[in-house]
Amino acid sequence: MHLFSIVIVCATLTLKDAITIALQNNQSILFPSLINYRNAKLEYQIHRGMYYPQLRFSSWSEDDLKRYKSLLSLNEKLIPYIGTDVEFNFSINPINASEGSVGVRLAQPLSPQRVLSSYFAEKSVKYTLDMAEIQKNVAMQDLILEVVNSYFGLARIISGIKRAEESIKNTESLIEVMKVKVEGGLIAPSELSNIYLQKNLEVANYEELIENLRTAKEEFFRLLGIEMDDSLRLEEDIFLNIEEDLNFETCWTVALKKNPELKLIEIQMKQVENTLKAQKLFFFPDIVFSLNYNRSFGSSSETSAPQKSLSFEWPLFTGGVLRNRKKQAEENYKLALFNYEEFKHRLRKEIKDVLFRIQLAKKKFKLYEASRALAVDALKVAEIKYRSGAISYQEWYFNFQRFVEMEENYANLKTELFLLYARLLRLMGELTPERILK
Repeated sequence: MHLFSIVIVCATLTLKDAITIALQNNQSILFPSLINYRNAKLEYQIHRGMYYPQLRFSSWSEDDLKRYKSLLSLNEKLIPYIGTDVEFNFSINPINASEGSVGVRLAQPLSPQRVLSSYFAEKSVKYTLDMAEIQKNVAMQDLILEVVNSYFGLARIISGIKRAEESIKNTESLIEVMKVKVEGGLIAPSELSNIYLQKNLEVANYEELIENLRTAKEEFFRLLGIEMDDSLRLEEDIFLNIEEDLNFETCWTVALKKNPELKLIEIQMKQVENTLKAQKLFFFPDIVFSLNYNRSFGSSSETSAPQKSLSFEWPLFTGGVLRNRKKQAEENYKLALFNYEEFKHRLRKEIKDVLFRIQLAKKKFKLYEASRALAVDALKVAEIKYRSGAISYQEWYFNFQRFVEMEENYANLKTELFLLYARLLRLMGELTPERILK
């Protein structure tokens, strides 16, 4: 795979380190989604715990404390999804410990409403957990994108400050040369005044950049979740590799699988569909088969026969509650489908737009590289000619302005190109420190 490399002046605090620090310390963005995920996970574990046998023991007295009974119950969906309830009981006569009884009660739902209700309930809780996990991923990738934008915004300001310092230094050197020429009568004093005016404008621009730097640093360290440290400087070079052979089909295929917002909508759609299926079950009759068996023991005891029962309940009229709930679930499902297709359309359009802008920026970047080299050479020649009196101040200033403009455009385009790439990775759902700086 061919790579398009950009070199940007970076701090001793590298971009990768900055992202790592933000992911560890920024609580304002990550903490709510993390707590939401933990709660969803606990809720899922609570729901799953109900499938285990619920063992309970109880004891009570009867006949003025002449007889004690104990109950050992084992119930609450002994068999997952089937809804079987099993209960064991035991009683003993405290006067004659050899007399007592043991028994078991079994209740088995036979209707889809009862049998499948726990299945759909678990799916709903699981979907909630999946959505919480995706929302945590969304918060993480959004934070990474904010750090990247802030980091390069800060780097752009620092580069501008360095250019401003260089410009002021060059102007001051030019002033010294101009003073000598004015004293020798080689040029008019107005030429020197123009240079002083230029310096004042450069100093004003420099002071504005310093204020912008302070504001940018505050935002940057806020995202990192640490106290601002003015000793950190952007001095080291990092190589940002942008894939040369990016194409829409590859990016779109990855986005369909990994874009967190799209996955979130998919799960929301599944949850709505799950609710619709669950609502349809309430139109079936509720049927429960029960079996009770008790056995007495002791010298005068007799074994009782098993008792069987079958209960049947069918909602003949509910005031339209069941029908309207079903219609409501159907409308919600239609809306979920619409939202899914609408988001896919917008995502597809945005990926195409970002790819187009990346390709355009790459072409401009190559042109700017060549133009920048020409502007540097032209400025050097202009300075030599101006110092020797071969050209006027206006001619020198034209070359200087063209150089400054080219430097700014070149630096801005480098930043824009990488931020576009970061945005593309975010749309694809692959914005991680390893992916962005591999």
